[in-house]
Parts: sequence; C-alpha cells; structure tokens
Amino acid sequence: MPERVVVVGRETFETFAVALAAADVVVVDVDEVLVDAADEFADSYCLPALLANAAEASGSALADPLVAKHVVATAREHGATTVAHSGGERLGTCLHALAPDLRVIVLDHAPAASRTVWSGSAVPHGDDPQELVVTFDRGVPVALDGETVTAGQALREVNLRTGGHGAATLITAHRELEEITLERDLVRFKRRVERRWGELVHDGLWYSPLKDALDTFIEHTQGDVSGEIRLVLHGGRATTEGIRAAV
Repeated sequence: MPERVVVVGRETFETFAVALAAADVVVVDVDEVLVDAADEFADSYCLPALLANAAEASGSALADPLVAKHVVATAREHGATTVAHSGGERLGTCLHALAPDLRVIVLDHAPAASRTVWSGSAVPHGDDPQELVVTFDRGVPVALDGETVTAGQALREVNLRTGGHGAATLITAHRELEEITLERDLVRFKRRVERRWGELVHDGLWYSPLKDALDTFIEHTQGDVSGEIRLVLHGGRATTEGIRAAV
C-alpha cells in the first residue's frame, strides 16, 4: 500500500518533487487541502501573545504551532505516516510535540514569505495624528472607538491605522492598563513570566507543559485588566493620552 505523505507549504507541490524523491518518496497522486484558520489564529494564538505582552514574538512563531496542529489533523484524517515541510526547526518541534510517531522530512527549500495579522504589513497610513480609544475587558480588546470588535478585527483595524504596527500598539495599551489595574508585585512578576513565555514560543515550545502553566498564570492575572486607553497614533507609533480603569 502506498505511503501517504502530508507536504506543508504554500509553494507548488512540484517545488518539492526533487527533495521528496531524494527521501525515497514516490508521488503517485496528490490531493490539495486548504485550511482557513484566520479567526483561530487571532483568537487562540495572537490573543494569548497579547495577554503575554509578547512584543518580540514573530508572526511565524505564533503561526507554526497552528500549522502543526492542522498538519497533524490532516495526517490523521488521511492516514498519513509522514510529514514533509520546509518550515524550519520550530515547526518541526511543534510537530514532534503533537505527533512524535510521525516521520518528518525536512525539505531543503526556503519557505515562501508571508505576513500575518500579528506581524502586520507595510500598509499606508496618514500623516496626521489620529486618536484611538481601545476598550479592554479582562485583558481582551473588545472595542475600538466604542465599536465592538473581535481580537482579529482589532488587530486588523489597528494595523491599518498604524501602518502595520497593530500588535505593538495593542500591547502598549494593554501593558499600560495592567500598570494601573494590577498590584505592583504582580506586575513585576508577570513581566518575568512574559519574557520566559516569549522564549518558549520562539523555541517552538508552544505545546510544552511549562507554556501551558504560564498561560494559566497569565490568564489568572487578567480578571481586573478592564478599562479604556486613549492613544494618539502618528508615524506608526502610539502615545498614551489617557487611561480609565473600569470601576
């Protein structure tokens, strides 16, 4: 019975043909699987990064665990025993954490460049300063200028208003709200936790027990992080003009 292989990448399958042949994989038939995970990415990967104030986290560091999750699900659904990818060591670490039984072939091909709602893109923005009011409820951005939004909508809209700096802007607002709503020692300790959280994500350890424990701690700290932050946006930067904590 032919071996089933899941090949990960935005490139065409033919791009990987030589590498697969070198790994003794003979291609007989190809089925393409496309997954729309934009909302899942925003809610389950970008939002935890926002709560952790992970300004240094790259879009790919947050996307790799999501890609790994869907790759493993696809492999299970189609009875595949092998995964081939060119996503680098971090993606491989995520795959191994979720499915250590799968054979993994690393393809020698640079992955296609991509932008995510977290990393933003170089979109035009006006020269005039703009005011933005972000409302948070338990650490989650729930409204922009009084209009209800999801986490993904907040990131996309602030990206547009800041020329691609949506994540950094929301993190700035979130951190400053924490400074006035959380007890000082808790803030100080959370900043240490945030640094370790970022290191784990950078290293592909999204699915590690320590990362899960840090997520639980971070989520527990957010109960009182509610209120409004008034920002002035100019030149891709955000300046805080006022903070009002929820009563």
